[in-house]
Amino acid sequence: MKDKNLNKYASLLVNAFLKKKIIAPLPSRYTKKISEAQKFRRLCESKIKKPISGFKAAGTGIPVLKKLKEKEPFYATVYKHNVLKNKKTIRINKLNMGIKLKIY
Repeated sequence: MKDKNLNKYASLLVNAFLKKKIIAPLPSRYTKKISEAQKFRRLCESKIKKPISGFKAAGTGIPVLKKLKEKEPFYATVYKHNVLKNKKTIRINKLNMGIKLKIY
């Protein structure tokens, strides 16, 4: 039963990511523990068939790791369609909570 729901939420999240839509919050049982969230992330990333541009590391600071009770930093995949070239514009609306910019 749990795997069926996990697959359902993963598909929902992947479709929203690919179509740039906003969905309702996921149940906390998939996001509360970092280990469960990592499993969920790997499942979602396995369903996305887009070219990969790189990886983003998070939780690299010691205070952050202690607060999250983790032993090592975690990462996520950055896809090529989310990387912008110079002088590109970004569409901002009232639903944007914030924008994080990485320059490399």
